[in-house]
Amino acid sequence: MEFVQNKKALHLEGEKLTTGEQMSEFMFMGLRKINGISDIVFKERFNKSFFNVYGDIINKHINNGLIIRENDTIRLSNKGLDLANTVMCDFV
Repeated sequence: MEFVQNKKALHLEGEKLTTGEQMSEFMFMGLRKINGISDIVFKERFNKSFFNVYGDIINKHINNGLIIRENDTIRLSNKGLDLANTVMCDFV
């Protein structure tokens, strides 16, 4: 409040994430959503497919029945929801 009342600039401390960290966070946070993650949205943000970056991890979890791929989208299966932390750790 003091900064606003005195019309002083407020300097917030923040952490600058690398592109790799941003991709990891995008995957981690996106898999928490029921609809999952769209590769189109990932490409718009990072200029590459998440299959190019995380293809081995995605395929591993598809083969284990933890991730479902539908067209350009991946999401956690019911089994994957139960093991979400395990799946998400692979993207970190």
